[in-house]
Amino acid sequence: MRKFAIVALLAACSQDAPAVPDAANPPPADATKMDAPGCGLAYGGEYLDWDSLAATPTGVGGATLTVRTDQTRTATTAATTGAFAMCIPDGNFAVIDVVPPVGYLPGLAFAKHDVIRRGAPSSMRAMTEAQRDAAFATLAVAFDPSKGNLLVHFPGGVAHKATIDHLAAGSLARNADAWAVGDTGSYVFFGNVDLGSTANTVVSSDAAGVVGVAPIPLVGGTISYVELFVP
Repeated sequence: MRKFAIVALLAACSQDAPAVPDAANPPPADATKMDAPGCGLAYGGEYLDWDSLAATPTGVGGATLTVRTDQTRTATTAATTGAFAMCIPDGNFAVIDVVPPVGYLPGLAFAKHDVIRRGAPSSMRAMTEAQRDAAFATLAVAFDPSKGNLLVHFPGGVAHKATIDHLAAGSLARNADAWAVGDTGSYVFFGNVDLGSTANTVVSSDAAGVVGVAPIPLVGGTISYVELFVP
């Protein structure tokens, strides 16, 4: 997956200081995510079309990302590439509302600080209504707007198994530029996820040392996005 420079963002957040590495899972030497006074943590990545190909990526421009707890922190995805960069508050995580261009399903990004500090850019995929219908047809169920949906991304393009602790209608995995029924891929999508009493589902993987395991918010008719980092 492509990495995006966030030079302009880091320049705006002066006196950058690198994040403190975790002894068990140190960040890569070229990690671009930095803590900075006044910024909190720099967060960036890409917003791609659902069927975007690795060799010829199709970004979705014009989407707006807003930190839910601080609506002064926003970003707009770039035309063609879908790239974005923004500052998110200090803490363990940030919930970011994703308002896409007309015709795409709304989203919710769960930005986990321990994943970001390992140099793992976000990669979200936007789904049109037609792509939604095709995906759910593959799962042999109808889309239910009262239930949540979840897209798990494993940075680096390596396939891993994703798991959740709420009931879902099924899952699709993306491998070799194609979606198919399954739970092991570089992206894994869970459709029609029961909200349950808390509207949060714990996302994890059976990969050793996985970073980013957490309860992820779910919203009916919306795609929740999360990264899991596997060292």
